[in-house]
Amino acid sequence: MVLEKTYKMFAKSIQKLPQRTRTDMALSMLGWLPIMALIDMRKLFFLQKLCSLPTVHLTKQIFSYRLNLFLVRKSVDQCGFIPDIIKILNKYCLYTYIDTYCKASVFPSKFAWKQVVKKTVWAYLQSKFAVKLNEDPEFYRF
Repeated sequence: MVLEKTYKMFAKSIQKLPQRTRTDMALSMLGWLPIMALIDMRKLFFLQKLCSLPTVHLTKQIFSYRLNLFLVRKSVDQCGFIPDIIKILNKYCLYTYIDTYCKASVFPSKFAWKQVVKKTVWAYLQSKFAVKLNEDPEFYRF
C-alpha cells in the first residue's frame, strides 16, 4: 500500500497536479502502468526463470512439486507464488502457457516471454482504459 501511494503521489507531483486528481488520469498522462500491473509483470518474468531452470536445481523441483500439487488438488487453502501466478495468468489470458508447460515442459524463451507479457498486459490495460473512456463522463477531455 505504501509503495502504491508513493507511486501515485509521484505521478501527480511530476505533473504538478493536485493530490485529489484521479490517479488513473495522472498515470495515463504519463503513460505509466498501474503499480499492480508492474508487479504482475515481474511475477510473470520470474515464472519464466523458474520454468527454464534445469531440473537438477532444488528450486525447480520445489516449484514443480508445488505447481503440480496446486493443479491436482485445486486447493483454495494453498497460498504463495503458485496461486498468485495462476490468478495472474488467468487475468491476462496467458494460462495456456502454463498448461503447455505442465503437459510438455515447454516454455517460451526469456526474450519471447517478455514480449508476450508486455504486449498482453498493455493490451489488457488499454482495453480497460478504453471502456473507462467511453463510460466515465470525467474522461471526456481524453
